This record gives sequence, structure tokens and C-alpha cells, in this order.
Amino acid sequence: MSLLLIFIIGGYNLGVEPPTVELVLSEPGKVYYGFLTLYNRGKSGYYVKLGHYDFGIDQNDGSPLPVPLGSTPYSMRGWLKFEPESLYLAPMKAVKVRYTLNPPSGAMGSYYGMVLVSTISPGTEQFRTGIDIGVNFLVTVGNNKLIKKAKIESFYYYKSKEDIQFAYKVSNIGETHLRIKTFLEIKDKQGKVLKRYEPSQHTFLPPQTNRLFQFTWQRPQKGEYTAFAFITYEDEYEIKETKFAVK
Repeated sequence: MSLLLIFIIGGYNLGVEPPTVELVLSEPGKVYYGFLTLYNRGKSGYYVKLGHYDFGIDQNDGSPLPVPLGSTPYSMRGWLKFEPESLYLAPMKAVKVRYTLNPPSGAMGSYYGMVLVSTISPGTEQFRTGIDIGVNFLVTVGNNKLIKKAKIESFYYYKSKEDIQFAYKVSNIGETHLRIKTFLEIKDKQGKVLKRYEPSQHTFLPPQTNRLFQFTWQRPQKGEYTAFAFITYEDEYEIKETKFAVK
């Protein structure tokens, strides 16, 4: 799933804009605010509640995941408040929800959070559906130039019946988030590209996190080959290769 993807509840009836809030705050300790717009395009009303979580990453598919507040080193715990936190969203209506962001005076660097807008039963905390709308908060505090660095780790392959499996881990070893593009190429001894595997979307990685990429080459012919793993981000890139033979 893309970072910019939002989940829609009730058959494309409920939504939220913007799906991602990305802010650069020059002064820690200062209060900032903005708005989320919740809209209902359906014919039924919904009670909804906003909840704040830490921003996690699924290492298999790179999708953002809500995790408990305080469980990541870049948590925005205690920074974010909403007005109102719960409301009734009438049919064919839109409502603005004000968010207030108050980074503490000692904050410096990049921080991340996720807001879930969930349908609930009136007077309870129970979800009416098992699906939430996710809004991602990406916040950089201060004017310091942050290190942006990624690397390819653990590039390997193994044979599985008639196929060959490739896997490599991409790590963000910098100080702020990166949007990383990656692909895998397989070339023969003459340098001809035989296969190219490329995810359809960029991978978003917060600092000090990683994601595993896996690709399968089905029923390759006998021969000697080289697999190349590429990553690009900002104006940087890295390439790693591994040679192998099919007998």
C-alpha cells in the first residue's frame, strides 16, 4: 500500500483529506494547527472517533501500520490533539476537524504519527466496521540539516524447486524519512537484461527502519547470471550484485 493511500469505509462513502500531513516546523515549543476534512458521500450518517497512534511500517509490503503510542523512537506522543475528537457525520456532508500540534521545546529532528478515523456505535468505543481511515503525520522539527542515507543489506538468493528466490533488505540509516525506489535486474553473461522486477510504488521508510524485498524468477534456463539490486532516493543511489548459475 502507498503512503498516500486512504482506506474508505462503507462502500466509498466516508473519506478524509488530506491523507498525509507533512510539516516542517522551525520552532520547537511553538503550537501549530491545521485541519482535516471528513466527508460522507453516502445516504447514511456515521458516528466517528479520531485516535492517535505511532507510525509503524509493515516490513513485508512497506505499508504504514498503527502501533501504540510511545513504541517508536520517533513518536509524537502527547503532541497531537483534535477538536472535536468524536462527532456525527451526517449524510452528504463534510466536517472540518482542527488538529493542534505542540512539539516540546527539546524536540529536534523527524517524528511520525498516524491518525485513525473510525466509525463507532453511539456512546461506545466499539467500531461499527473493521476498517479505519488512516492519516499519516510526517513532522520535521528544527532547521538542522538531517542526514539522508539508505543502504542495501543482506542481498542473497536461494533455489526453490524450479524457481530462484531473491531477497534483499533496504535500511534507512539516516536521520529522517526517505522515499525509496528500488528494482531488481537479472542479466546474462553478455549483459542482456532478462528479467526486471520493480514495485509499482515508492517505499516510505522512517529513520532506522528497514524493509525486505523478495522476487521470484520462475523456471530459469541453464546458464550463468548476475542479479543487480538498485535503490534510488533523493539524488543518491546504490547498487549491489550477486552472481549465480543455473545447472
